[in-house]
Amino acid sequence: MPTLIHAFDPLCGWCYAFAAEWPALRAALGPAWTVHLATGGLVLGEDAVPIGRKAGYLRPAMAQLEAHTGVRFGTPFRRLLDDGTWAGSSLPAIAAIEAARTLAPDREVDVAHALCVALYAEGRVPEDPATLDHVASALGLDAAAWHAALAAPDLHDRTVARILDARHHGVRSYPSFFVEDDSAWLPVHAGWARARDLATLLTAA
Repeated sequence: MPTLIHAFDPLCGWCYAFAAEWPALRAALGPAWTVHLATGGLVLGEDAVPIGRKAGYLRPAMAQLEAHTGVRFGTPFRRLLDDGTWAGSSLPAIAAIEAARTLAPDREVDVAHALCVALYAEGRVPEDPATLDHVASALGLDAAAWHAALAAPDLHDRTVARILDARHHGVRSYPSFFVEDDSAWLPVHAGWARARDLATLLTAA
């Protein structure tokens, strides 16, 4: 079975825009394809600074994204940006995705996209437990089990291992798409694209 590697980061605005395209891409590829989510970590360590310090870059980038994709950032996120104090890191959301894999391995892309939409449409930050409750309710997941999985003593190590594995395989931008060939990930497309165009590229690859 062919395997699509979907490289994603929960703090990536273009990943948020792509979430709207995902159902159509999944339907176009059909059940013959398996999907693996790769999370390489867009904002980690010293890059996790108060969001207000990035506003000069983010606001024009948001306008460009909206014009190009038709996807809109929600008013709650704009308020979060105006407040400027939230210092977002990709790590809590990637850890939440890793924890969700233990509960529903086949829902990892749904969880990842839901966390991204929760942030950029609804202003819900990924490290807030209430955000996970909200996403769990929307996806029909067991919220209590998800919180318990987040407390697993090996979760941090597993999360870091996922990030390093994605980087080892060449993940440098988000979203990006690869086809797995044995142990290699063959790059197909980097950046946002319409589902129909991606389906054509992936099928050809």
